Amino acid sequence: MSQAIERLPSPLPFPFSRAVKAGGFLFLSGQVPLIATGNVVTAAILARNPPKKPETKFLIKNSPCYIGLNKDEPKLRAKVNEILANAKRDGSLAAISKKWLGADLPKDL
Repeated sequence: MSQAIERLPSPLPFPFSRAVKAGGFLFLSGQVPLIATGNVVTAAILARNPPKKPETKFLIKNSPCYIGLNKDEPKLRAKVNEILANAKRDGSLAAISKKWLGADLPKDL
């Protein structure tokens, strides 16, 4: 059985509400019980509001990032791969991930 969602009015035009009542909960503007997002957004939420402490419940998909290079630049590709391999080996890549994303590197990286 679905429950109605009640929107409490706002002076702003739709879809803005000051608050929403749903399932016995009252959410003030800007509050949600759960979000699905990437690690960059999660890190930004944590940086702006440390008490929120986003918690990973489950991983939908590990979505790696890539570095785009021109196909005709094999020397540049080799150098980028070398830099990344060194950063992974000496722990600096893990430190960057922890600092900027608030998370450890994936184990399978």
